[in-house]
Amino acid sequence: MSWFAPVCPVATASARVHEKSPFGSTAASPRRGRLCLLLACAVALPLLPTRAFAAEATAPQPAETAPQPTPPTPAPAPAPPPTAATPQPRVLTLQDSVAIALERNRSIQIAQDQLAIAQARVAEAIAPTRIQVLAQASITRNDKASTITLPGAEGGAQSVEISPLYSRNAQLVVSKQLDISGALRTSRSIADLGVLAAQIELQRTREQTVLEVRNAFYQVLRAQAALEVAEANLASLEEHLRQAQAFYREGVKAQFDVLRAETQVANARQSVIAARNAVDLAKAALNNTMGIDVTTPVVLQTEEEVTPVVPQFSESVALAYENRPEVQQAMVAIEVAQRGVSLARTGNRPTLALSWNANATADGGAFQSRAFQWNAVAAVSMPIFEGGLTRARVRQAQGEVETAIVTEDQVRQAVALDVQQAILSMSDAVERMQSAAKNVDQAREALRLAKLRYQEGISTTLEVTDAQAALTQAENNLVNARYDYLQARARYLRAIGSTFTQAEALPVTGAGQQGTTPRESQAAVKP
Repeated sequence: MSWFAPVCPVATASARVHEKSPFGSTAASPRRGRLCLLLACAVALPLLPTRAFAAEATAPQPAETAPQPTPPTPAPAPAPPPTAATPQPRVLTLQDSVAIALERNRSIQIAQDQLAIAQARVAEAIAPTRIQVLAQASITRNDKASTITLPGAEGGAQSVEISPLYSRNAQLVVSKQLDISGALRTSRSIADLGVLAAQIELQRTREQTVLEVRNAFYQVLRAQAALEVAEANLASLEEHLRQAQAFYREGVKAQFDVLRAETQVANARQSVIAARNAVDLAKAALNNTMGIDVTTPVVLQTEEEVTPVVPQFSESVALAYENRPEVQQAMVAIEVAQRGVSLARTGNRPTLALSWNANATADGGAFQSRAFQWNAVAAVSMPIFEGGLTRARVRQAQGEVETAIVTEDQVRQAVALDVQQAILSMSDAVERMQSAAKNVDQAREALRLAKLRYQEGISTTLEVTDAQAALTQAENNLVNARYDYLQARARYLRAIGSTFTQAEALPVTGAGQQGTTPRESQAAVKP
């Protein structure tokens, strides 16, 4: 009966019941057992589809998936705006930079405006010495006409208008002031000195601008040289890192060497980033000094090599006293103060003025004898007592003279200090250049030996990195010494009053004295 089991579990159960009957009827009556079995199957078969469908209904149905909305088609990205072509960098020499600054620098433009103001003051001082002409016209309306009654002919009364309702008048005045006291001439001379002082100030501003441009130019070159040193340091450390990694893979060196080399490379990259930023900042400062847009890309063209020398102090100071605008300004200030004393003394002197007046009246009234009349006047004035005003002004002017003299001495001392400081800075930079140049050679050799020892397994990575750091420091010292000399040389040229158009020859003494070239005569300084 096992073949019924998969189809009819009820029939199977019934058959088992009949097989276990206590009366043993199954064995005795096989026909009866088969009939019972068929009856049980007939009863059970109609129930099979119902149970299958019930099982299907009770089985968990998968959740019906809701229709997903179709995502909208993204709009096409807008086309990027057309980028302007990158401007080509301007290639500039030091002379080009100076020429641009002299044309566009704001401080120079202000000094030029001050010169124009001083020239206008000269015209103002000249004006009182020239003939003055004044024309004037007026019309007057009274509230009412004024009349007077006078006895007329044959005993009658006559009304006469003495003030009309409208009165029209025209006047012409020609005058000339004669400078018998000298006050006008003194005022004119003071104004002329003012123009001279403004011209000297313009020259001083130009020289100061040239110094600022030179310093900014050299600062860019210094930053670029420092960037080259940083990039060379990074390249050397990266090479050492590759070598350390190769040794580590071969099992020759420990992982510490790799980690140490990676740290040094990361630090060197930071230095390169900072050096590049320093170059950009220096170029922006140069553009600002020249008076152009700070974002203008520039490429600097270095000058020819310069042989370092240390000038002599005495000759340099003599040149400075002769050429420095500050000294010339102090001398002009003394002259202006002395002219101020002369001007103050004219306060108690007489003055003379001539004038010619013409007057025309259209509505003069009955008592106006003529419609046109003129007169000439010569007026002399002489102060008799003014309460000591002139003497007080003279004392003030004399005090200003003394102040100007002391100021000139102070300016000369400051100029001498500028010269001495520039010479000392040049001497210091020259000595540091000599020492740094030797140090660079030694540091390069030490690095070469350290790398060779590391390759042979004799030394550690610390020896290589220390040697590399020493070489980088030595190269930076050499770069700083070179550009310290060039900037000190620029300050020296400014200190002695050398203009940008003059030859930049430095006064040098004989051998063995201050002012000679450095003892080891040596490599020239290349910007």
